[in-house]
Amino acid sequence: MVTPMLRPDVFGAFATHAGDALFETGYRAELPQRFRMLRNEYGGSYEKFLAGLRSRIVGTKPSDLELLEVYAYAAAYSADEDGTVRLPFDDIGAIVPEVWRRWLAWDPVVMAAQPKYAEALASMRALWIDAGNRDEYHLDAGAAAFRQAAAVAGVPDHRVHFELFDGGHGGIEHRYPLSIGWLSKMLTD
Repeated sequence: MVTPMLRPDVFGAFATHAGDALFETGYRAELPQRFRMLRNEYGGSYEKFLAGLRSRIVGTKPSDLELLEVYAYAAAYSADEDGTVRLPFDDIGAIVPEVWRRWLAWDPVVMAAQPKYAEALASMRALWIDAGNRDEYHLDAGAAAFRQAAAVAGVPDHRVHFELFDGGHGGIEHRYPLSIGWLSKMLTD
């Protein structure tokens, strides 16, 4: 969702299958739990977590993937120019507003409300948006919010396929051929 809005000169259509969107509903809801894991298991230190992670097989501790996920998001959304990773929460678990704003700047729903990105969305010839209606990360809400943002941006209904199918977040690879077929048809009509 983000890349086509950044480069509408390269992309004329796209599919998103349970893509990360509506960060306030998905990411933010998980941050207190991730903070608590980091505090309780590593004294609040990502340096200790990463050192421990390097000494074992990733995933051998229950919190490995959850803590790695937050760190990776922070590296993508809120790292400084010098590569310093800024976490969205402080040492007591409170959201750091200026860091959280940096995350939200990459939320496709927030981006789509800005004129240059709305224009990019409106230029797309086709959008496939889907997610499982029981997505464990609440990306069904993100898909619905992005669909709504695309409509507000001026993408006509006939150029959008939107679906909340029966399912969760995983095991959705069967959706890919459906979207590719639909996008191919839309791009050749």
